[in-house]
Amino acid sequence: MEFTTDSKSLAISDRRSISLWNVVTGERQWFHEDSSLYATKLKLFPNGKVLVALSHKGAFLVDTSTGDSRTRVDWWSYVLETLDRWSAEIVHISFSETGRSVLFSVSDTNGGVEVLTWDLASRNIDLLNSANQNISGSVYFGWTPDGADTINWRGQAICIMSDIRRYDEEKRTAVGNRVVIAQDDGQLRF
Repeated sequence: MEFTTDSKSLAISDRRSISLWNVVTGERQWFHEDSSLYATKLKLFPNGKVLVALSHKGAFLVDTSTGDSRTRVDWWSYVLETLDRWSAEIVHISFSETGRSVLFSVSDTNGGVEVLTWDLASRNIDLLNSANQNISGSVYFGWTPDGADTINWRGQAICIMSDIRRYDEEKRTAVGNRVVIAQDDGQLRF
């Protein structure tokens, strides 16, 4: 469930569809049906014009004015090919300030969280927060105001990544320069 930025409409999903409802009139504005959907997370772009729907297998964009699907990617098969352990639950979604990338995190069977980045122009999905970078377990994340760096945090640790680029072309993982700030017993550690 996701409210539009003006709080006048509400997007909801069920097993096979997404609907946008006018909360003032109670009327449905549009209905998008897809038997393979099963969207578990919905998130509106900051401009309110596009809704991203994520399911356990794929992600796609929906035009909020019409309900039409814009683009779709299958992230599930990518995760199965890339990670040693399968991932299932979508934990968090965030957008770059430029609107060109979507970050989303998925939980794995070991209780960790992997963060993937979806470049909307190239339709590439890269693994941003893999265990080999020693920052696994980040639960929430966002972008710096200029959209250049990502910020990951969990509990008392914060990781800022910049200059994100492809790390391993075969596994499609990404890496960047990072600064890790952690608070332990009231002390900041870098």
